[in-house]
Amino acid sequence: MVHWSNGCCRLVRISIMSLSLVTAGQPSIAAAGSAKSVWNRPADIKAIRALESRLANSANAEDLSGLLADNVVLLDAYAPSVRRGRQEVIDAYRGHRDVLRSGQGRYTEMSVVSTPNFACSASQIRYDVKDQAGGGAKEFRKLDVFKKIGGRWQLIQQHISVALDRQTYTATVNPLPVRGALTWQDAKFSNVPVDVESARRGIVDWTEQALREVGLHSAMKFIAPGQDVLVYGEFNPGNLRTREEVTAYWGPLYNSFSGLEVQSPVFEVDSDGLLGAQIDTQNITIAMKDGTRPRISIRQSDCLRQFDGKWQTFLEAVSYTVNRETGQAIVFAP
Repeated sequence: MVHWSNGCCRLVRISIMSLSLVTAGQPSIAAAGSAKSVWNRPADIKAIRALESRLANSANAEDLSGLLADNVVLLDAYAPSVRRGRQEVIDAYRGHRDVLRSGQGRYTEMSVVSTPNFACSASQIRYDVKDQAGGGAKEFRKLDVFKKIGGRWQLIQQHISVALDRQTYTATVNPLPVRGALTWQDAKFSNVPVDVESARRGIVDWTEQALREVGLHSAMKFIAPGQDVLVYGEFNPGNLRTREEVTAYWGPLYNSFSGLEVQSPVFEVDSDGLLGAQIDTQNITIAMKDGTRPRISIRQSDCLRQFDGKWQTFLEAVSYTVNRETGQAIVFAP
């Protein structure tokens, strides 16, 4: 679900460069015999978890270069938020390691979903940081997207965020709730992929249609059915599971406005025809029901699955960029 339905307009610049899918020599999804043989194969899940461990704990940011796609996109927790391409992302990682150099990352939860060529990982990671004040902890939420390129898994999209206190709009210092990994036992997974162009159009259309919806009931149709849903919202605790929890979280928001204008300076889409992802930034002017028109800047990323030709999100992250020094959210950043 896109958390702002669009009653007015949305301006989008889409890069098609990242839309190539299965390359020669990679396993064919279409050749797989059943959904169970395509989705969440143990070797794929193990490989993604190993990559996540390296991303969290490599002492040298340059050592991670081989894990990053040429056109990787990072939405960082701290300003400047948007990083494009391998070198910009490495520079951002180096900045994180300067802050967190004394601590090893510990994943408190991680949910991974994969096909043979595409994977998404939603996780929470905690660093125990030693500093002049005697130490403390920093916790981040991540939504990562990986794709097999030339036979190797590489990171193509990453959204790192912190949960905010709803009253102060500052990064929370309380431990994030830990709810365990999603198991996908009751998920509806298709083993019939659509072609790359159809996948691209489907995810772009999903985003456009979701942003045009006004009203909570209409917006919820863009979320996958069942219990295997995870959303990291802007505010603490922000770890939402099931459609019911997402409905309760977004309800007050959807009841507060009648329309909005959205500009998306960043909007990237990728897919393998079964599993897909989008990552974007949004500068929004909101038409509130009380007559005010506040402006905000948020970031959003989604992992979507295709079933019977229909795309629906089931892993989502929504966040504000945060000032590294103050921990304060940057509410509007054109």
